Amino acid sequence: MTMKKFIKYIAVLASVAFVSACNLDIMPEDSITGSQMAQSPTGLADAVTGCYQMFFGETDDNNAWYLRQYYQFADFSSDDVTYGHETEDELNMIFRYGERNENLGNVKIFWLQSYKILYSANTALSIAAQKTELTAEDYYLMGEAWFLKAFIVHSLARLYCEPYDPDNAANQAGVILRYDNLDADNKARATLKETYSYILDCLKNAEDNFKQGSSSRSANKGFASLAAVYAMYTRVYLYMSDWDKCIEYAGYALTESGGEVISAAEFMNTNNNNGEYNDNGYFAETYSYPETIWCCKFTAQDDQETGSIASMIYNSNGGGTWGEEGYSTDLLELMGGYGTAAFNDDVRSTFVQAPYPKNGLYLYGCTKFSGQGGDMTVNSPALLRVSEVYLNRAEAYAHKDMQTEALADVNEIRGNRLNPSSTTSLDDFKYDAADVAANENGLLGVVLDEKRIEFAFEAMRFFDLRRNHMDIVRQYWGFHTNTYVNGGVDVENTLPDLNADGITTAWDYNRLTLPIPAQERSNNPLCDQNPGY
Repeated sequence: MTMKKFIKYIAVLASVAFVSACNLDIMPEDSITGSQMAQSPTGLADAVTGCYQMFFGETDDNNAWYLRQYYQFADFSSDDVTYGHETEDELNMIFRYGERNENLGNVKIFWLQSYKILYSANTALSIAAQKTELTAEDYYLMGEAWFLKAFIVHSLARLYCEPYDPDNAANQAGVILRYDNLDADNKARATLKETYSYILDCLKNAEDNFKQGSSSRSANKGFASLAAVYAMYTRVYLYMSDWDKCIEYAGYALTESGGEVISAAEFMNTNNNNGEYNDNGYFAETYSYPETIWCCKFTAQDDQETGSIASMIYNSNGGGTWGEEGYSTDLLELMGGYGTAAFNDDVRSTFVQAPYPKNGLYLYGCTKFSGQGGDMTVNSPALLRVSEVYLNRAEAYAHKDMQTEALADVNEIRGNRLNPSSTTSLDDFKYDAADVAANENGLLGVVLDEKRIEFAFEAMRFFDLRRNHMDIVRQYWGFHTNTYVNGGVDVENTLPDLNADGITTAWDYNRLTLPIPAQERSNNPLCDQNPGY
């Protein structure tokens, strides 16, 4: 069986888990049985590799793939993005929280794709269980499968569950947990406490298997690794408000990964003078740099073109992307204000495109997801970076009021983000106690502001606000508010009222949490809906 057919086979099996009373014969004529796959020299490797393929493949609709939804649900829900083009499709409801409902296709697709990947990882583990003798390579592959289970379930919990409350997690709704590839019966949602316990158990199994195994795959950042496990621990413990565990595992992650934050010269987009993406440098070649712990590795053949992550946020002047969203003016002001000396001092400004008009607005596109192999819509998204580990630890230190340690971690990033052509001294560019005193949210504010700049358009900001009980304030013009009318507003000299529709949203507004899809609840009556739907 070819890899492509194998992936299709796994995907079909995964789909069946969501259809009640289905008696269809779904086995391809050339498929092989689980026991045959277990005895095949490449069966387990093919199964695990197939899981990664489902992050960007296994769909006939190039708008429906997993990572596109992963980034859009997070970034377009935040205060980082300006919505520049009202549309009749389901993109509207990401920006307009009140329009979210259980029948939306993208809400269903992300849920379904997530459980397909989870099922596939469980299938890989069942193949390993049938092997009579496990090799070092097998243990390594099992580590990858366990890691993918943890990542997928945590990503579901981020979107379909309320933020984790350590004092009430046993009463908060989690997601449906699937323990193996035979676990397909209707069941109720686990509690959020049980969901996070499941995630931690998966990470522990991944850690144990990676330590027992070894593989040449460890050199490929497109595959998970022990460093990825440790980095994921820091994210999970941060979301659980377990500051000490976050700090502990950050140390392991930085040791295992090498802990290198790449230099400003390597990180920046050197082709930004004419507003275009770069065909070299970090985001064009994430898989080549020590900064990356784990990425989803694309090839030119995986190009989703107008359905790519870049398609909505990169302006190609009508040459293959939509360019309908861009950096919010609020984020640009945090970066010093577009075009100012302070803005240009920071190499992260080189990912911001020059403003272009769109429906009465000025949009500032993003080049982060462009440039691999010289292609405008190809990038291998970095899902875990060394910089995140430092900033996760910095936030944990901030919550413990450990200012010296928190600033040291933040400055590890800033020390590698000063533009080489800047005349500003590195000492002046780094943060100190005066910056903490000047920030309205103190030390935590300094950390979160730095993370906002570093990870713009990388699916972080929305969750950072909700976890820290901070309201989402989008006081800038765009179609996220119904008060904006193309041509009817002075966008350069006015701001919408803080009390206007869609401008200020409380962090605990129930429609910030996605609804459970209607299809899931129709097939599984035991699954309760989220409040507010």
